[in-house]
Amino acid sequence: DVTTVDAFKAGELSWEGFATVDFSGNAMTLIWTTNAAGHGFQATVFANSEDAKIAVTDADVLAVLGSVANK
Repeated sequence: DVTTVDAFKAGELSWEGFATVDFSGNAMTLIWTTNAAGHGFQATVFANSEDAKIAVTDADVLAVLGSVANK
């Protein structure tokens, strides 16, 4: 199954993507954006581990995405 990730802002850029399950059964979200200079950025977030869950909308993830894409 694949679901669309609603566009969201991280820093000054809008990210979009999709969520799915990889071949091993791990939940993952693939997102991408393009900055004003035309450089593309892509990130994959594996949402579950044995100890924690993470989402692209978590504050820490948004901070990283915002800082990388503005370089």
